Amino acid sequence: MLLIVNSWSAWLVGGASCAEEAKRQWRRVSGLFRRTSRTFERCFAALGSTIVILLLMALYDLRQGRDLQILASCIMAFFLPGVLLTHASTTTACNRLPSLVTLCEADEDEEDEYMDLAMFLSLSECGFFMWDTCVSLGLVQKFLYFTGAIAGSIGFQVGAFNFTA
Repeated sequence: MLLIVNSWSAWLVGGASCAEEAKRQWRRVSGLFRRTSRTFERCFAALGSTIVILLLMALYDLRQGRDLQILASCIMAFFLPGVLLTHASTTTACNRLPSLVTLCEADEDEEDEYMDLAMFLSLSECGFFMWDTCVSLGLVQKFLYFTGAIAGSIGFQVGAFNFTA
């Protein structure tokens, strides 16, 4: 999906015919994002739940004294957020498009059209959404931070982390 955003922005910077054609093309892209978001929102929820469960199971294994068996859970818990980060970076790229449009050089006659295009892009709210919540890099980072913090606090409270010799 990031490649679609990159190709659209390259087409625009490379000399799009007019702002109206750019709006038509962007409507197609945003429609694709909406459909894809609805399709993947349950997958994202399952992926987030899997990350949380893997970290909790790693704490359980650590509490039971199975130190080496937590490696598989930890490796999976560290690599799975890559999928969330990929889709979040696409949303971030969509949010940065209006500033790219304002940097395009145009004639004085077309300048108002490009400003309208920038406004259209900022109001289109394109990207990945999960139940009407924009999946941005900040949201994924907060999810990972709070998941790690909660897993760490639970681990200390149940005695999974024993640092005494």
